[in-house]
Amino acid sequence: MRSRPVKQLLVLAAALGLGACGGGVPRGCTLKDCGSGATVLLPRLDAPDGATLAVRVCADGRCQDGQMQPVSNSDLQAEVAVPLEDGSVELEITVRDERGTLVARGRGAATVQVTYPNGPDCLPVCRRVRVRLADGQLVTA
Repeated sequence: MRSRPVKQLLVLAAALGLGACGGGVPRGCTLKDCGSGATVLLPRLDAPDGATLAVRVCADGRCQDGQMQPVSNSDLQAEVAVPLEDGSVELEITVRDERGTLVARGRGAATVQVTYPNGPDCLPVCRRVRVRLADGQLVTA
């Protein structure tokens, strides 16, 4: 029969050993997170003052909605969580004001940037595009 302190040490060692395994996280992986989707920039000149703008991003026909809020002395920016695959993606972006009036529109191809914040063998895999709408054109930013 083992003594009580020995049993306690065994339980502590087992708990520490399980913690070192990362609870399902492969060895060497951290737990950094990131989001996939599109960053859309709109020059301040193209946006009405003080308005919240509705943004629709369609990537290869899959669409998601987001919003742009004005920030003083800078471009307007929206982060839209649209699903993306590796490689190139066809984007169609529309921006409307609070009344539904079209403010900007752009269409074009962009290259998806893939990142592995926890290493190439670890999750998550994040896919992002960053584009600017200017003068009716969609350009990568």
